[in-house]
Amino acid sequence: MRFGRLRFYSGAICFSVFSVLFGLLVVMWFIPLYRISIPLFDIPAETGLSPNALMINYRALMEYLLNPFVKELQMPDFPSSGNALIHFFEVKQLFMISHVAFVLSLPITYWWLKKIKQHQIWLLTESYIKWFSGIASILVVVCLLYFEQAFIMFHHLFFNNDYWLFDPTTDPIITALPEGFFALMGAIVVLVVVACHLVLYWYCKRKAV
Repeated sequence: MRFGRLRFYSGAICFSVFSVLFGLLVVMWFIPLYRISIPLFDIPAETGLSPNALMINYRALMEYLLNPFVKELQMPDFPSSGNALIHFFEVKQLFMISHVAFVLSLPITYWWLKKIKQHQIWLLTESYIKWFSGIASILVVVCLLYFEQAFIMFHHLFFNNDYWLFDPTTDPIITALPEGFFALMGAIVVLVVVACHLVLYWYCKRKAV
């Protein structure tokens, strides 16, 4: 059966989604990233907590968000308001959906990679990588220049309430999660996505020779 353009670009979109999800899973599970961020963003000065105490609280938060069997969020040094607990529950749901979507994207991505081994598909693959790289570059520049606006837009897109607007007096956890930390996470996601496409380029170029 001929591998047409529709199938190719459907697979390419799936690969793009796969690479973004992979990047998200990396920053979700790479807990040491927060330890790196503690001195980088001077979080102890903002919270009054030691680096070790901050790590204990961050691990508690991530255990709740990443483990479907943990039903209650309990951070030893950070109380949470009712609205914050709802928001963290919604984040937990998004995390679970991300994991399921990543697993579902694996067989489609594997099938697509097998198909583009064929030499005649290389030109399509090269064209896709160029277009994706151009669009991604524009989006990255826009997000870097307007990170705060992009951050707000992200929350409006994925949440239908304003519970993510934490008040430091009732939800002091926000002081331990500075904007720079989220920007760093976003940068790592971008790097992972770029790395995935560089590997794809190398893979296809090697198969096309």
